[in-house]
Amino acid sequence: MKEVEVVTAQVDLNDVGNYRTAIASRGVQAAKSIEIPRVDVDFYMVEDSEDEVALTKESNHIALMSPEEEIGYGPACWLWDYLRRSTMNGFFLPLSGGTDSATSAAMVSIMCQMLFNVTSGKQSTQEGESVHAASSTKSQTLAQLRKVVRDPKFDPKSPQDIAGKLFYCCFMKTKFSTAPSQERAQSLAKEIGANFDVADIDPVIDAMLGCYQSMSGIFPDVNAPNTQQNVAVQNLQCRSRMVFSYLCAQMNLQRKRQGDEWPGSLLVIGASNLDACLAGHYTKFGESSADVNPIGSLSKVQMIRFLKWAAQHRNMPTLARIALCAPSNELQPLFNNTFDANAPAPINGYSPSSGFTSPNQSTANHPTATSIKDEYLYRESTPPMVVLDDAARFYDEYDQIAALRMNGRLGPFSMFRKLMQMWGDRYSPEDIANRVKDFFVKYAKNRHKATVLPPAYHLENHSADDNRFDMRQIIYDTTWRWQFDAIDRQLQKEKARKRAREEE
Repeated sequence: MKEVEVVTAQVDLNDVGNYRTAIASRGVQAAKSIEIPRVDVDFYMVEDSEDEVALTKESNHIALMSPEEEIGYGPACWLWDYLRRSTMNGFFLPLSGGTDSATSAAMVSIMCQMLFNVTSGKQSTQEGESVHAASSTKSQTLAQLRKVVRDPKFDPKSPQDIAGKLFYCCFMKTKFSTAPSQERAQSLAKEIGANFDVADIDPVIDAMLGCYQSMSGIFPDVNAPNTQQNVAVQNLQCRSRMVFSYLCAQMNLQRKRQGDEWPGSLLVIGASNLDACLAGHYTKFGESSADVNPIGSLSKVQMIRFLKWAAQHRNMPTLARIALCAPSNELQPLFNNTFDANAPAPINGYSPSSGFTSPNQSTANHPTATSIKDEYLYRESTPPMVVLDDAARFYDEYDQIAALRMNGRLGPFSMFRKLMQMWGDRYSPEDIANRVKDFFVKYAKNRHKATVLPPAYHLENHSADDNRFDMRQIIYDTTWRWQFDAIDRQLQKEKARKRAREEE
């Protein structure tokens, strides 16, 4: 939580020289090189006398954090730094009870825990840090916290006290929302100590649909699956939540400071993960639009692992239950007039699970499933862990493809050849080709969305942040004609080789 932290070390250069001399290859190279002349000077860089021996310490053990710890502590510090520098007065989060928003909420909770440890003096003094320096850090952080919450006498007694002052959550329900999701959101907010509200946004959505009907004579029908009308209503729900979020961010502090004409505002936290951002599995200017997005560089698999860690080590047991939930959006009715908490999310016209079919499996068991992932999510008889294992495998593979695109700078054909080496023992060439084509079609169709993503905390070498990680063009030919033709030609060669081996 320090603004500036300086770490120093005293090194004996003789030790460095001795180490280098002990490497024989360096000695051979040095013998062939031109000797560099020494120049004697009448001063010393560190000591007054060459007779005085400088004290050195044994090298300290370097504590390396686990990936889950980095996910927890890094964004937490970033959120606090962003908050105090923005001069805003807290955070607002639309909390749905799913993995994405729960991860963002957990990061804010860890931020509050870290703030409490510093301001209460429970954070141990680091080696080499004086008591005065630790006290200065405590007083400085407490002053900044009091400025943020606009309370000059605020003296938190627990992390929940801090969360109660600066963290606000809301479950924005519709007729498609489920009671378990609301219960998980409310339970998590209680563990964190955040302010929690439930808002019914159906009247807003119905009013917008009615307004469009009065203008056009058409009432968009959400009960028509796989249609433009269905997707339009789903996206309307996401965008209504975004508008309502910013209203709450500006007005929630007024409820506690009714006598203040300008009580302050909150920063809206987003909850769009890396997989969703790269493939466009979100609504533009919907739930992805926010002031900050702490999970913007995290894959779904990483978030699930983090939630399990945070549930065990950061005193938020509800996160363990959330980590076991299958992906959910609750934006449309399920088939046969029932609701499904596990329906795939809208993608402005296509499903996030189209493509990515696993080999030797079909979707015949459900007439409306477009892929094996749909089939798993809709099959009521499938045990929950089977659903999660399949979803984890799906997201893990998607993250590998994203890394090859962002870090490896691979196009469709180059990625197909690379994945043939990586996945050739698991999938057929046709399956790999379908995965590559599916990704690049979605990537091309949704590149325009990346230009409006909010600032994110970057934990990986690849991210969907258009202004930092992906400086390529915004508009692509979504057919990828040359590249896909090259993949098809390579497939024919692979089939010919396979037939030749079988004939032998």
